[in-house]
Amino acid sequence: MAATNRATVRKALAELFTTELTGAGKPAQAVYDHKVGDFEGQSPVVLVTSAGSGRKHAGYTTAYENEFSLLVQTWVLYADPGAGWSEADAEDCIDLLEKAIADVLAANKSYAGAWFSIDYNGPSQIIEGNLGGSDYLIELIPVKVEVED
Repeated sequence: MAATNRATVRKALAELFTTELTGAGKPAQAVYDHKVGDFEGQSPVVLVTSAGSGRKHAGYTTAYENEFSLLVQTWVLYADPGAGWSEADAEDCIDLLEKAIADVLAANKSYAGAWFSIDYNGPSQIIEGNLGGSDYLIELIPVKVEVED
């Protein structure tokens, strides 16, 4: 049996987040299944990126028990006074996104065809960054996904 491609799992999680987090009345403007060099004015944005793999053989078979590390990143524009968006708005937004992501993960502990277990892989971390000349609050949320081949 061929080993599971981590990209399949990463893209499935991004697709789930797209469904649950974007659209009218939802907290994100866009979700990407890869790093992005320019958000083209979109904020907040969620990225799902690869962060590593652990594989071990399942008994004496050729199948693997896989543990994939993914990094969920939320990017929120720090401030835009011309648009009436303040630092306080950014802080509230990043907190709301974290809660929404927690709700999605809790509701999808197993996801048919993609994983049998998903959970946090440590605490999140909030940092500041710049992309395309704009300042952002960025929350890095480590996630581990278990998949059997």
